[in-house]
Amino acid sequence: MERSRGASLVLPFALLGLCGGWMATFELLAEGWPLLVSTPLCAGLLGAWLRTPAQRGIARVAISTLLAGLLNGILCLFLLGGVGGHLSLLGCIPFAGYFGLLFSLPFVPATVAVAVVARRVGRAREGSLLDGADRRAVWRTVATVIALGAMLMSASPAAHELPGLLALHAPRRNGLLELTLTMTLGALALVAFDGRAMARLQRWIARAGKQRDPMRLISAPTLDLGIGEQLFEEVAPARGPYREADRVLAVVRGNPGQARAALASGLTRGALSLGLCGAATAYQLLRICLRF
Repeated sequence: MERSRGASLVLPFALLGLCGGWMATFELLAEGWPLLVSTPLCAGLLGAWLRTPAQRGIARVAISTLLAGLLNGILCLFLLGGVGGHLSLLGCIPFAGYFGLLFSLPFVPATVAVAVVARRVGRAREGSLLDGADRRAVWRTVATVIALGAMLMSASPAAHELPGLLALHAPRRNGLLELTLTMTLGALALVAFDGRAMARLQRWIARAGKQRDPMRLISAPTLDLGIGEQLFEEVAPARGPYREADRVLAVVRGNPGQARAALASGLTRGALSLGLCGAATAYQLLRICLRF
């Protein structure tokens, strides 16, 4: 059975890096702009490095994330040095690498979570119903970890202690709520697509019949569930018992039971992700409304 290619982590990790670098600029103010350039770049390179599911073990992803953070710190130093005209860039490299290493620590749970979910991509045939659900799960996980990261950022004690940071004790808007809400809406849309896929599968199961005349299947489109090699007909019943035979709408390829179980499991995880995103949004709304 041919399987799909694994999901690329370049764009998911780059989005993680962009949002993480953007949130970090609150702490560094104007001096933090290089993080908006270097962090998504290094995160995308990390995703390119972790190409195959075999390379996406938890330990390897965690260590690679720390190394990418070290590179990010050095790259950020050179971006700052190019603008500010610093003379001792080479002497500052160890400090910049150490800073980048510390800055990458919050990314480790996020990259590990996304990589673990991405390892499921490839169990189903490419372009199939289940393959689409597996690929959406990667982006749903990205949205969830970004929303949770924004919530944790909004609850950081540093926002109250250091001047010029988020100032969450005041009703000033900082963009974290908008970011969390965007990720929540994205997760909702992805869960809705998964629900649509489950509804289509249920409809196929209701209409599926036994294969009768193989010649009728030649011109019928194939609906691939992704798992299994069974072939079923999606049949439109005849309007009258004597006028015409049942009409084959499509050929359903795969095991409906296995596909339904996999989609149901994905929907459960999607509901959990959506609940976490909703909780992060509600928490930030409460902080703004109650000013605590």
